[in-house]
Amino acid sequence: MGQLPNDANMRTKKLALPGSSMDSLNMPDTGAFIDEQLRLAALQATGLLDTSPEDMFDHLTRAVCDALRVPIALVSLVDAERQWFKSRCGLDAQETPRSVSFCAHAIRRHDMFVVQDTLADARFSNNPLVTGEPHIRFYAGVPLYGSDRQPIGTLCVIDRVPRTLSEAESRILQSLARATQEMIRLRQVALAATGLLRPSSKGDAKAFQSELSLLLTRDPLTGLPNRAELEERIRASIPMWRQQEALATIAVVNVDNFDGINAALTYGGGDQILVELSRLLRGAIGAEDLISRIGGDTFVALLCEHHGVDDLAVRLDRLSQAAQFGMQIDERQVHVTCGIGFSRFPADGDNADALINAACVAVREAKQTGRGALQPYRVGSGTTHSDYLLERDLGRAIENSELEMYYQPKVDLVTQRITGVEALVRWHHPSRGMVGPAEFIPLAEHTGLIVPLSAWTIDRACAELARWRTLGVDDVGMAVNLSSRLFSSAGLVPMIADVLRRYRLPGCMLDLEVTESSSMADPVLAAHLMRQLKSLGATISVDDFGTGYSSLSYLKDFPVDAIKIDRSFVIDMLTSEGTLAIMQGMIATARRLGLTIVAEGVETTAQRDLLLRERCDVAQGYLYSRPVPGEACLALLRAERKAE
Repeated sequence: MGQLPNDANMRTKKLALPGSSMDSLNMPDTGAFIDEQLRLAALQATGLLDTSPEDMFDHLTRAVCDALRVPIALVSLVDAERQWFKSRCGLDAQETPRSVSFCAHAIRRHDMFVVQDTLADARFSNNPLVTGEPHIRFYAGVPLYGSDRQPIGTLCVIDRVPRTLSEAESRILQSLARATQEMIRLRQVALAATGLLRPSSKGDAKAFQSELSLLLTRDPLTGLPNRAELEERIRASIPMWRQQEALATIAVVNVDNFDGINAALTYGGGDQILVELSRLLRGAIGAEDLISRIGGDTFVALLCEHHGVDDLAVRLDRLSQAAQFGMQIDERQVHVTCGIGFSRFPADGDNADALINAACVAVREAKQTGRGALQPYRVGSGTTHSDYLLERDLGRAIENSELEMYYQPKVDLVTQRITGVEALVRWHHPSRGMVGPAEFIPLAEHTGLIVPLSAWTIDRACAELARWRTLGVDDVGMAVNLSSRLFSSAGLVPMIADVLRRYRLPGCMLDLEVTESSSMADPVLAAHLMRQLKSLGATISVDDFGTGYSSLSYLKDFPVDAIKIDRSFVIDMLTSEGTLAIMQGMIATARRLGLTIVAEGVETTAQRDLLLRERCDVAQGYLYSRPVPGEACLALLRAERKAE
């Protein structure tokens, strides 16, 4: 970590400003209420003020300047009457008066504070930092928080010309602010540990021990106990529960579609939801109970010594009601729901790990049931040992080169020519042999491994397409599936942009398939993400169409290019008049909207002929080809083009 100095007498260079006394204070605009005494205490607790430069912070501000193409980046700490820069890139001054500080405005906001043109903003047009050195014309700052969620400063960028930040640039700044905040927290841990090892007195040792304990057992965002503290509390309580034959319950609370909500909000919006949820959950439990945050969007309630089923039902209902709420973030009204799964002592486990794991299994079942569901743990509902081993192995499959890409052609029904392929992943397990996607994709979805797995799949598919293009096959598009988790993640658009850039692919050669259910889970967010992806040139297809929601009316609101009719309709259309009528309706609606229609699972010439009569555009299925490895697919494409 390098040096952790704290020399209050170190010399600092102040920026000389005319008329910057407290009498000319440029007061921050109205924002969140701040208890200044608590805020300054949190700032002092970091041990950052008036310390020497540290490489980890300086590397970060240089990276910010490079990434956002700005001349100045600062880690700014807002003290009582000054702002002091822990790290600065592109600015000589070590501090400025708080009275002229842009960061004093930023710390009063939960999200990023941006001034696109200071001369056009009445709050800042006469600010000496604008009219004189460093001639600020653009500012963007993201709040940094200390203990008890107190704003202590910002990670900010400055330019000498008016400008804006793109959405991708805003997310970069927000992500680096989170990294800065975590660096500050880890630095505090290191300082407390160092003080504990080398105390100057017994009093100091106790103070350092108390501080270290707090840092290691409290969630920095909400101030709630973390998983370590929760597990210790359960372990300490179990002997008493056994002795008194008491009942206790572990309830896991998980926010529904948090990735999607977070992606749709400005920086800090997701954090605001988690902080509000923690407040509501604390208000819904008894004095002897405990609420903890064990990571991400997951909280755990420890409900101690309830008196039978009826009492538990009342307490869980109170918890469930607290976990469903609405709140205003910026100009957007957000409705939050949470799934809750619970396990009971001693029926579902006799130790902390067993009880928490059982409740986690239950909450996954709750979320499959629907939003805001409440689900008890059921014996036999947990992951089998075989599934656990497969799940463990899947986490290593990418690094062990066990995954292989296969490709299935998509054929124009009129010309019978291959116009594109769909990328599919297969797993060569070292002991089980070939593991089908029907077995490992649900496991990947369940564990969250689907995000890195999907990212790897997209990267490999684009690499293969780039290879084909260098070999002369340059008129075939590549379709890749976007998992629901990846589709709602904040990093999707930058990741797709990076892949296209690295492999020098035109965006129009990449078709991104999203499932109907992921699109309909949050239509506003889905439409927003689709527009961003289409701005890269990519096309959007709705996969498995007809199996999820009755969403034909929503198609006009989505910037999609194609629908893929699910194979279940293709299989039944020859024998069921009802199925045929539904499919005809889907095709007619899609055609009126100017969409391409793709049919999946075409296996017979009778199916092909009927689809052609119904004016379906593209077919995919075993009639044309099974999924094949990249080299075999290239051979198919070359043979077809040679025969033309």
